[in-house]
Amino acid sequence: MYHNGVTHSVAHDDMDGIKKILHWITYLPPPPSTTTMLLLPSPTTQQQKLPSLSMLKDDKARMVHTQPTKSAYDPRLMLDPPDGGGLFDKGTFDEIMSGWAKTIIAGRARLRGLAVGVLAVETRTVECEIPADPATQDSQAKCVLQAGQVWHTDSAFKVIKRIFLWGMLLSGHPRTRYLIFPVLRKIFLSFPGIFSGN
Repeated sequence: MYHNGVTHSVAHDDMDGIKKILHWITYLPPPPSTTTMLLLPSPTTQQQKLPSLSMLKDDKARMVHTQPTKSAYDPRLMLDPPDGGGLFDKGTFDEIMSGWAKTIIAGRARLRGLAVGVLAVETRTVECEIPADPATQDSQAKCVLQAGQVWHTDSAFKVIKRIFLWGMLLSGHPRTRYLIFPVLRKIFLSFPGIFSGN
């Protein structure tokens, strides 16, 4: 299920699964009728009671130290490197559906405390596992190589699913909608030939 786009994430055990669910909930905005706790500059009493469900603003004066290179590299290290200095707040990038359509990196992150949806392009060649079809008796799993920066059918579907989900979950009040942060060539890179006039 992980390699065909049905499963968002894999947990090692029940406790790990519960932690992943709680972590996922932290990226949802509060209802429109409440004050946005995620953008407060300092912790409140309510945030101190629930430290795992609250996030504070990143330092607005922080510098982004990572830069793309002309050779293939891991885009995740630009989005949120382990030592900080990436595009998003340190430790907030959460990749989902990483086992499927690997030429697209999709996930959620925080930009100065604001939850955003992230779509980035994998620049390296990746090995994709195509699972066996359980309905076909002679079907076998196989691995194929997919070039980075190429818009494959599975990666296009992954982008559509992410945009639809972010819009569907948070389409209520305009102030609570997810911002979708596509990482395009003007910022870092894109798929050659997809966006004319890059």
